[in-house]
Amino acid sequence: EYPFDYLSGYVYGEATTSINPANSHLLLRTPKLNLSLAPIDTKLIFYFHAYGADIGNLVLRYGTDGNMFANTWENFTTLWPQIENSIRYFNGTEYIENQNEISGQIQPTINSNWYRAEVDLTTIPDYETFEGYFLFDYQTGEDYEGDFAIDNVLIRGERPTLQWVQDCTDEYPDCAGQSTDCA
Repeated sequence: EYPFDYLSGYVYGEATTSINPANSHLLLRTPKLNLSLAPIDTKLIFYFHAYGADIGNLVLRYGTDGNMFANTWENFTTLWPQIENSIRYFNGTEYIENQNEISGQIQPTINSNWYRAEVDLTTIPDYETFEGYFLFDYQTGEDYEGDFAIDNVLIRGERPTLQWVQDCTDEYPDCAGQSTDCA
């Protein structure tokens, strides 16, 4: 749970149909990220609030060149494929696992706590060397009661443990007096 008091500057998709027609795609792209810096158990984590009778659905996409312009939705989804079966989120009672999207009203009231979601980025092809962008794609519902908000987005992962191995042929003085496994 993410207490309401911690909100520091959230972003939301405005579902008012006079601003965005029903079933509009509202897009938010991250800065360019390099997953090779933390390639073990890498997750995109964020907190969200989804209250309203007309909540649509949020999916996560990824891409490498940052281009958000395409002449058709099919071309766009080719440039920005969806991250599938990798969303895990809290619904107020339990964690919902291996989802393609977060959809429908999740919070029971407008003043409910924000809930945590995690996206397993290890499902992206070649994620260990992925350098690119992530895209929050919120498709609005049918009417104005469908604002979806996100806050506190971060990437969490681990670095591999590095172990220094001395080369037996190392002639540099920084190796002097060091024990080695060299026979």
